[in-house]
Amino acid sequence: MSVFKRNILSVIVMQGGNYIVPLIVLPYLTRVLGVSSYGIFGVVFAVSQYLILFTDFGFNLTSTKRIVEAQGNNEKISKIFFETIYCKLTLSILSLLFIVIYGFFTQDDKLYLALLVSWIQVLGTVLLPVWYFQGIEKMSFLTIAIISSKIILLPFFFFFVKSSEDLNFAIFFQSISMLVAGLISLALIIKNGKIKFVPVNIKEIINTYIDSYQIYIASLAISLYTVSNPIIINIFSTHEEVGLYAGADRIKAAILGLVLVLSSVLYPRVNALFAESRKKGFAFVRKILILQGGTTILLSVLVFVFSRFLVEIILGKQYIDAILILKILSPLIALIGFSVIIGNYILLPLGYKKEYVVLPILTAIGHIIAASILTMYFGAVGAAISIVGVEVITIIVFVFILYQKNLLKELW
Repeated sequence: MSVFKRNILSVIVMQGGNYIVPLIVLPYLTRVLGVSSYGIFGVVFAVSQYLILFTDFGFNLTSTKRIVEAQGNNEKISKIFFETIYCKLTLSILSLLFIVIYGFFTQDDKLYLALLVSWIQVLGTVLLPVWYFQGIEKMSFLTIAIISSKIILLPFFFFFVKSSEDLNFAIFFQSISMLVAGLISLALIIKNGKIKFVPVNIKEIINTYIDSYQIYIASLAISLYTVSNPIIINIFSTHEEVGLYAGADRIKAAILGLVLVLSSVLYPRVNALFAESRKKGFAFVRKILILQGGTTILLSVLVFVFSRFLVEIILGKQYIDAILILKILSPLIALIGFSVIIGNYILLPLGYKKEYVVLPILTAIGHIIAASILTMYFGAVGAAISIVGVEVITIIVFVFILYQKNLLKELW
């Protein structure tokens, strides 16, 4: 079996576990915590995603590409490894400082404590070098680390989380799974013996930040309209509305995640093919477009049709008002699927960083304004309408960029 096929199999197993295990826990948590406490859980999860994004700083794309280009040079790969780790560690400490400062200004002690607990997940992302395993195309190591941590910690949710008062236990076990996965992955890296300690100076660390900042800005902007809705709803509405949105969004995210499981394998492969020849790169992207595009469209239709069934089975009948929200969110499965293809598999590998960065910034600003207004009047439903509208505009503009750059002709 080729390395690429082994990586595909590894990622399918890893991401399958990465989404299936949380789906096993989700029906339990939504029922035990209740809509209000699950709403706080949703806010904390959204904030932690921002902090993780801040810590990742685009390295999952830029460091992966650098490692692909350095294949066969273990010393250079080791240098990239430590440069990235040092950068992420520094950023994780800054993210903790942000939470501590927030504690001085808030009177919501429950949310503050929950955020402190969730920082464990941020530290875990520092120790879990997804970008390294993607770059060397050894996704089996990552699969072992993530699946092991999920399975080890799964029973603890059912043993310690018994009511809405156990919210911090739920957040703790959600967060520590990332830390455990990071520790396991580091043990596997040490055992593999390919990474050797290489000294890194401040100038090299700064250059690593500079190399990634454009991708980071784009990722941050994208997250402003993919992750921020629970925070916006919490500001302009109630914890119950956050809980309804968070529940529907987790169903959508789990299904979308199962479609995009291969992105960590496909991204370095697309880069390698485009480096070899544009013809081979576009031929590969064309296959992804047909298979992934068709699958996401089908899934969007199925989620819309079976939204009531999914909400009642996964979330419970107390989340009945989440059915409409899930119906509204269902097109995102297809829209995001196509956005990933155009942005990550065409624009980035071909060097169109400016286009990749500017569009998310503009759409993020538009979404924050629209979501805030719509949430004041329609609650979680308004936030859902806003994000779908933003994704539709994104797809239209992405296609226009492809047309303007004459990339559509090469794609077909």
